[in-house]
Amino acid sequence: MTRRGVARALAALGAAAGALAAGTGCRDGAGPGDRATIAVTRLGVPERGAVLAYRGPWGRQAMLGAIRLDPADAGVVFPGTDSLRLDRTGRVIVSIDVVASGGTMRVTDTLQVGEPPEIVFDADTAGNRDIWAMRLDGSNRRRITTEASDDREPTAANGQVVFVSGRSGTIELWRAPLAGGAATRLTTTAEEEGAPAMSAAGDRLAWLTGPAPSLVRLGGGDATGGVRFAPAATTAPNNEEFSPAISRAGDRVAFTTIRSGRPQVFVGTVGGGSGSATLAVGDDSTFNSEPTFSPDGTRLVVTRTSLPPGVPDRNDLFVVTLSSGTRARLTTTGTATQPAWLPDGRVVFRQPTAQGPRLFWVDPARPERVVAIPSGGLAPRAVDGVR
Repeated sequence: MTRRGVARALAALGAAAGALAAGTGCRDGAGPGDRATIAVTRLGVPERGAVLAYRGPWGRQAMLGAIRLDPADAGVVFPGTDSLRLDRTGRVIVSIDVVASGGTMRVTDTLQVGEPPEIVFDADTAGNRDIWAMRLDGSNRRRITTEASDDREPTAANGQVVFVSGRSGTIELWRAPLAGGAATRLTTTAEEEGAPAMSAAGDRLAWLTGPAPSLVRLGGGDATGGVRFAPAATTAPNNEEFSPAISRAGDRVAFTTIRSGRPQVFVGTVGGGSGSATLAVGDDSTFNSEPTFSPDGTRLVVTRTSLPPGVPDRNDLFVVTLSSGTRARLTTTGTATQPAWLPDGRVVFRQPTAQGPRLFWVDPARPERVVAIPSGGLAPRAVDGVR
């Protein structure tokens, strides 16, 4: 790959997490007591197929020397650059020679290279909406459902994917193995079911029952024992609820409601009872919707919609700290929606492009870098991370 090709690959990949590879060593010809320390910043996520870059004071205090991999067949180092590609999983040691005044030092970075995380999404396939899964780099793309009816709004955990389907004649929740196989019907109500969200252990499920009004229910992972979740203390108009999310631990539920007069996000604790869900993300001039919990349950990413006069609505993602209510902008395009916070800390979201809707990911630690997810020509709709 040429230097230009490496630059393109890095631009496409982005830098997900800045880690510090720090090494201490002797300069050439120096004694054991003459040691120095240098820190090199690693850009990128150490997973199979990823391109990593090692940034340092190159051209100022030091020059970049050779980069080596151990084992040698763990990937490819791009000559004349600070970049490499990881081609295998497992333990990999990256050694970087740094040439400075007085000699050469070696910095090492020990990586545990894993597979990219998986996501599930629905997409139109020959005019029919089906459930798909793939890794975050677009690999291992596979179709989970093939029914003639539309299957949509997947959530996945513990080897299972729960989704919405009308294959039985009514809109119900169904479940299928993430690896593929026969689907099982979970709900049998006369009402429409939708928007399922599953805890990491797969033992709790939040979903909507509707359609007028749509309300959040909470039950077991197979939708048994479903009860109305944290209803408002008083019945009021515009009490409709949307887009439920459940924490990985299954102890908190967030959802969008217009009980305050405009779409805002409420959060409640499981078992809290009537009126226990409280306003978590609200603003007098914007709509807040589509919450998704951070892996530790302390933050949300929400879609914030502003309505500037005379121009199209703007949708951007914001990170909200639940304990303080502080928020930080995550995207700036004005077209980002449907976020899903992955177990490794990255956030996947949907955004229109000239080629149709596409999926992207961003790391809240480095929001300036947004990475497109290859989808093989599919136009994904609802998306969720595999817990």
